[in-house]
Parts: sequence; C-alpha cells; structure tokens
Amino acid sequence: MNLAIRNPAKRDQILPIRAARPEDAPDLARLIDIAGGGIPTWLWAGMAAPGEEPIDVGTRRAMREEGGFSYRNALVADCGGAVRGMILGYRLAHLAQDEITGAPEVLRPFLELEREVPESWYINAFALFESDRGRGTGTRLLHAALERARQEGCRQASVQFFSENPRAGTFYRRNGFRELASRPVIPHPAFRYTGETVLLVRDL
Repeated sequence: MNLAIRNPAKRDQILPIRAARPEDAPDLARLIDIAGGGIPTWLWAGMAAPGEEPIDVGTRRAMREEGGFSYRNALVADCGGAVRGMILGYRLAHLAQDEITGAPEVLRPFLELEREVPESWYINAFALFESDRGRGTGTRLLHAALERARQEGCRQASVQFFSENPRAGTFYRRNGFRELASRPVIPHPAFRYTGETVLLVRDL
C-alpha cells in the first residue's frame, strides 16, 4: 500500500486535531516508522513472535495504556476518522548512564541527547503522510502538542531531527526551537540516515 496516497485529504481542507484513540494504533505505527527512518521496523522485527510482522508489533505497542509509544501520548490530524498525521510526546525522565550503555548501539546517540534535557516535553515522533504535507497541518499539530506540554507543567520542549533532513530543522526553528547539542548518527543497515542527530529545545 502506498502511504503517500492513502486516504488523501482535499488540499484546502483543515484537518481537526484530536487525542489519539486505541483504534488509531495501525496508523500510529506506520507514522512512527516514517519518523524513525526505518529503525522502528528493525526494533519491532526483533520483538515479533513467529508469524508476526514488524508493523503488527508496532500496532500492538501503540495500543498500550502505558509506555512512551502509547496512543495516550499522541495527538492526530483526523480526516473523516482516518489519521493523516500524528505527533507523540511526553515528559522525559532522568536517564541513568547504564540505560544508555545497555541500549542497542544505534540508539545511544538519541538517548545521550535525551539525557541533556530531563523533564522537558520530548517530541518522540512527528510525521504526516506525504499527501498531507505542506498544508499547515504539521504546524497545528506542533502547537497543539506544545499546549499539552504547558498543561502538564513542562517549562521546555525538546525534539531531535536528522541533519540530512534540513527541512525539519527549518520547520522547528521557525516555530521557536534553537539548537542545543548534536551527536553523529551511527550507521545501520536498517537506517536511511547518516550525518548527525540534532537536539533542539524551546522554552514554554
């Protein structure tokens, strides 16, 4: 199935933003894999039971009531009941060093950067299906997420983007984020990005 043309919205349609629901889990899994550049599929493949596809693992995890990758942490852009984009965020806990060194090597740069901003509202995943980009939906999702962060009492928001995706950096800077730190991406066969992972922050 071509995600770029799945259930496309009209170009002039303003999509409402709402809290994600358990039934949104299949779309949340697809969108977090887009945001993660292939790493989520690789991780899910390692968790799959016999006969289970990686996307099924992602869907199952998105349906959880707890954990970072839970529908409860996501806001979605809705088009007649179909999810067209999502942003997933939560308050970061303090990471211990052994939590970083014990993680798969490819994930360590991301965790090292997370450790720089404990207690911030961390945007873990943010993606839209291709046909829904460039219509203001991403900006509205971001602002809704920042408002949720304020309501949770967070004083700072944080996000990471890949230097090979400069449009993402431009988008975040246009919305008040500034660079704090960066780490080299560790090359991995499942990962389509190299370059650096850049940590941005914004005061709330």
